[in-house]
Amino acid sequence: MSEVTIHSPTLHSPLPKGYKHTEVGVIPEDWNVGKIDDLAPFVTSGSRGWAKYYADDGDTFIRIGNLSRNSIYLDLGDVRRVRLPAESSERKRTQVRNGDLLISITADIGIIGYVDASIPKPAYINQHIAIVRFDDSKADSKFLSYFLASNPIQQLIHSAVDQGAKAGMNLAGVRAIQIVFPPLPEQRAIARALADADAWIEALERLIAKKRAAKQAAMGDLLTGRVRLPGFSGEWRQIRISDDSILKARIGWQGLKKEEYLSDGDYYLVTGTDFKLGRIDWTNCFFVSEWRYSQDPNIQLKPSDVLITKDGTIGKVAFVDALPGPATLNSGVFVVRPRSDSFAPRFLFYILSSAVFDDFLTKLQAGSTINHLYQKDFVDFHFEAPPTLAEQQAIAQVLSDIDAEIEALERERGKARAIKQGMMQELLTGRIRLVKRTPAARSDRIAQKAQRRNEAFLEAVLLSVITQSFSNKKYPIGRFRRTKLVYLLRRHIQAGVADYLKQAAGPYRPKTKYGNAEKIARQRQYVQTHQREDRKGFIPGPQVHEAEHYFKKWYGQEPLQWIEQFRYRKNEELELLTTVDMAMGELQTAGKPAHVTAIKTLIAKSEIWRSKLERAIFSDIKIAQAIREIRQFFLDR
Repeated sequence: MSEVTIHSPTLHSPLPKGYKHTEVGVIPEDWNVGKIDDLAPFVTSGSRGWAKYYADDGDTFIRIGNLSRNSIYLDLGDVRRVRLPAESSERKRTQVRNGDLLISITADIGIIGYVDASIPKPAYINQHIAIVRFDDSKADSKFLSYFLASNPIQQLIHSAVDQGAKAGMNLAGVRAIQIVFPPLPEQRAIARALADADAWIEALERLIAKKRAAKQAAMGDLLTGRVRLPGFSGEWRQIRISDDSILKARIGWQGLKKEEYLSDGDYYLVTGTDFKLGRIDWTNCFFVSEWRYSQDPNIQLKPSDVLITKDGTIGKVAFVDALPGPATLNSGVFVVRPRSDSFAPRFLFYILSSAVFDDFLTKLQAGSTINHLYQKDFVDFHFEAPPTLAEQQAIAQVLSDIDAEIEALERERGKARAIKQGMMQELLTGRIRLVKRTPAARSDRIAQKAQRRNEAFLEAVLLSVITQSFSNKKYPIGRFRRTKLVYLLRRHIQAGVADYLKQAAGPYRPKTKYGNAEKIARQRQYVQTHQREDRKGFIPGPQVHEAEHYFKKWYGQEPLQWIEQFRYRKNEELELLTTVDMAMGELQTAGKPAHVTAIKTLIAKSEIWRSKLERAIFSDIKIAQAIREIRQFFLDR
């Protein structure tokens, strides 16, 4: 088991005990600073002249474009293929292996890549990339990849090399890059924690891509009538923008001067640059005077307006679902409104966001370079629509619901990226330590003796302190919730969970109910049952302070503070955490890696647990998040 020690040294605070100043910042005293070369790595770079080996179905060829500043993992979305002759000397020297660290050494210097098993082999690098290969008994290359990709180290790399027109870093420069050397087990623990964060982000990105593909398919079906929603029928009709809508824009003589774009005010000015994912990004809008807003009522925006850019990048579309205040347009945007309820505005928005409008613009631009849309250009634009507004609105609602799901996933991805950045700042500087526990390092050795005491009495104490902390007469704690919290507390204090069994509700310990633990807690008046209306459960008994005394004597106050973080977790969230933790333990015992697919496979194989995968709480995203949290809670996983 491991523990987390948190320190937050700042420039203005005294150096914390156990830390030191170094060339790469404040780090723990037991971390060393050196150069890449101190680890005696194999370092090489690719050669020129690969173009003659390009092939449609050859081996993987890694270029700078396959490295990213957003992730250490390679992006092979646009990958070249090469086919080397058997006698080529490049076949061995520039071929990558699993665990290799890659670094760009020309142009955009310092981009880090990590080669894992997902990269098809054999794979080679070009002359703009260096391979750094470490002996895994000396360093964890994934940890060093994360370390070198962190912002502070990237700044050091860039400050150390020439950033001119022919910027470059030779292999000696690569060997001279400064790195830190935490103890090897801690390197691996840090790399594992950050890899879990990356897995969470990757799972979200896959889901976003899947949802976007589903949306495109739905648009193709619903906006063309290939698929009809239940309850609707009738022939679709043609709608022409020129006949069935009112199309308005700021006319020429009303053009705004640059100095009229205000940084604050009461009247928003919407321009084409404020379009973001089909909506208006009001936070970046300029403002105009009240006179400019009042000048043309035709372009004063209303909810449900559809906007189209007519200058610059033409044909971008946005839907005004709500207004933060009065708003008007600059000269580069059309507003489209239905004439006499001829169509549902949101349905038109999706038509303009689909291939129907894209094809129209393509034909309009055929043989010419058009950088401006005129009102007359819309004369020929028409599309098919359901015969009733009700069906149009229903279609728009289906697509809008998918958009809402995508936006929620994108927010979750943004949160995940921010969390990962925070983890990198804390873990790669040692402000959060992942240090292996040893009996000699524990501050409270009495806890070791407590684990050898009568197990039933220990369990009675644990369920009593949970009851004391998480219940009262108004809200008695049920057995389901108490079981999950006791499980988490046992994991934290190393009391062991080997005798927990798989039950439909998650890990369950029969000895708690059917052994002596609950009987002891009742007899000693540590807990008592209580029913309030339809709520039945446990509340503290009059002698619960005695159980608290034993617990604090054995384990101190810290575990009771630690368990507080679960106070507002829903029961299903506790079920997810404990189920995933138990599954991770089973995989660990079998010597298998714990990731989303492995966890789901293990759950699916259990007749008792299989049905969990049908619930939203056991989605890929939720399981990935649970894995990440468990890594943080219990570092032995």
